[in-house]
Amino acid sequence: LAQELGRFNITVNALSPAYVATERLMQQSLNQVTDVRRQLKVPLDRLAEPDDIAKVMEFFVTDLGDYVTGQTISICGGAINF
Repeated sequence: LAQELGRFNITVNALSPAYVATERLMQQSLNQVTDVRRQLKVPLDRLAEPDDIAKVMEFFVTDLGDYVTGQTISICGGAINF
């Protein structure tokens, strides 16, 4: 899509968040949430907040991201590096 739509000045990107501390996830027991964080080995030692995802999305919908296309951005606190 990025190659097809680029000539129309349309960028195509994807966000790939890991676990996000949503209300539904937080309804689980604290032990389960802690286990998820440990299993993922998140270097930042916390789950993403919805605002963390929104900040990355904000980059792409402003002029700051107008030359980035065809990318999948992992929002995982560094966990993917393991």
